[in-house]
Amino acid sequence: MSFPSRAKPTAGLHESFLAPSQSASFLQLLREIGETLFIAGILFLAVNLVTARIKVEGSSMEPSLHDGEFVV
Repeated sequence: MSFPSRAKPTAGLHESFLAPSQSASFLQLLREIGETLFIAGILFLAVNLVTARIKVEGSSMEPSLHDGEFVV
């Protein structure tokens, strides 16, 4: 019983995959940074919308909290 031989990739395709050009590498870097900033922005908005920040008014919570401080 004979098994089919594995095809080897062509040198041009293999080299271009491993060593992208400078401009493609720079564009990929910009895309990664953009995706990271987008995800960080979404997380920031989600946390700020879900959590409540309540400002202490008056001296009723002293000595632990003072007037003007925030409770998260």
